[in-house]
Amino acid sequence: MKIGEFPQFGPPTPNRFLRILGDEKEAFLKGRQCENQGLGVAAYAYYRQVVENKRDYLLEKTITVAEQIGAELDVIEQLQAAKDEHSFKKSVERIKDVFPDSLKIRRILIILLL
Repeated sequence: MKIGEFPQFGPPTPNRFLRILGDEKEAFLKGRQCENQGLGVAAYAYYRQVVENKRDYLLEKTITVAEQIGAELDVIEQLQAAKDEHSFKKSVERIKDVFPDSLKIRRILIILLL
């Protein structure tokens, strides 16, 4: 009887990315394991938890990149307002229409935030 698999099935996750996740690393890895095993709904739940808990960090970095690429001031203000919002859902509602196309990674970030 096989109890576990080491290393786990699937491509390795870069250490740099895991360092960015910090204390959310375990939840992300559980989501990745679920995804590799075909448990999409469970993977989504773990990924959503990571995104919700890292929302401020993600928005902060998005604001920084938006400033660097010369996004409109209105877009940057909306991103900042979303970061200051307490409700995750409301913060996503604020940015879903103003999120710069150049910052979208095949729309994955927006889909995860919704």
